[in-house]
Amino acid sequence: MLPYEAVPERLTPARPGDAPGTVLLTGATGYLGGYLLTDLLRATRWRVRCLVRGEDTAAARGRLAQALAGHRVPAADAERLSVVPGSLARPRFGLGEAEYGALAAEVGAVYHCAASVNLASGYSVVRTANVTGTVRVLAFAVRAGGVPVHHVSTLGVVLRRFAEGAGPIVEDDPLPEPVDIGYCQSKFVAELLVGEAGRRGLPVSVYRPGVVLPSTRGNAAPGDWFMRLTEASVRAGCFPVHRFPLAVAPVDRTSRVIADLSLHDAARGGVFHTVEREPLWFQEYFGRVAATGFPMEPVPYARWVAEVERLPGVAPGTVRLAGLLPRILPPGARGRVWVSSERTHRLLPAPGAAPAFDDGYFGRMLDDLRSKGARLDPPPGGRL
Repeated sequence: MLPYEAVPERLTPARPGDAPGTVLLTGATGYLGGYLLTDLLRATRWRVRCLVRGEDTAAARGRLAQALAGHRVPAADAERLSVVPGSLARPRFGLGEAEYGALAAEVGAVYHCAASVNLASGYSVVRTANVTGTVRVLAFAVRAGGVPVHHVSTLGVVLRRFAEGAGPIVEDDPLPEPVDIGYCQSKFVAELLVGEAGRRGLPVSVYRPGVVLPSTRGNAAPGDWFMRLTEASVRAGCFPVHRFPLAVAPVDRTSRVIADLSLHDAARGGVFHTVEREPLWFQEYFGRVAATGFPMEPVPYARWVAEVERLPGVAPGTVRLAGLLPRILPPGARGRVWVSSERTHRLLPAPGAAPAFDDGYFGRMLDDLRSKGARLDPPPGGRL
């Protein structure tokens, strides 16, 4: 239940069409959030305040600078960027009342991209970051005068319908009960709260990414769950036979779609799936990784898990992710497309756009992973 003290009934929202001038962004130090920040700076002349964990402004600024090291933000754009040291885990973001009120008076829209994306953790572990944090973002938007909230959710909130054989799933379909993954459960609850805030009058839009893959230039996040499974599979020399049509988009295409939709008049108040029109099959993905020069073969799922468990120095978290794969990507496909992104592509047509995954994409991705310390050496003599 969304507390009425956070979002009251019959809220009077800010006037639609008013230019924000200044926006608040959460999650800017994250993988997708960093790209969203640069796209907002690219597409607007707004000032962007980034809520960043840190004991003080200098520490928060240092964390953000480290996260943006590879983004090449032009100096003119960087002048419109500033940090707010604070935390979604604390009331009023940990700010004093005067500072919180001043920030609310300044901000004309909120982009909420922060989340704890730990697929191996239970609901109780991620609840504060993903649910309580969302309530605090909504309350802040109310304090700011009923300004728009752009909420980044996940296609994980509709995975249950896929597992039950439904499809293609469209944006306005009712949310099913979430699958048994704490992250998906927490994002499901957060999206329900955002929807309730919308019914009470707060302007809200929801964006659901799927599997966020490395950028079109190959920039990868080695700690991402899918990259960890990719690294483990390369090292093991095998990948699991698993029939799943991955709803995907590179991180830079995902962030650009979110930014562009948020500026589109016809997109106000909508729910959008920010993925490519066509899925990338799980086995096709690993086949294309193998085609870059890594010997890999498809094996039964249980055998793959055993090979991952045997890898020297494998992280326990990677082993847990391997064991959770059927829950993270549940079988149940009836057809090629399980989730529709037509609403997104109707509003943002891109005729003649370069394909998301060109011939060199997977090579660039793997080169970048290796440059960042990923162990991509296959077992001597092939698979163990």
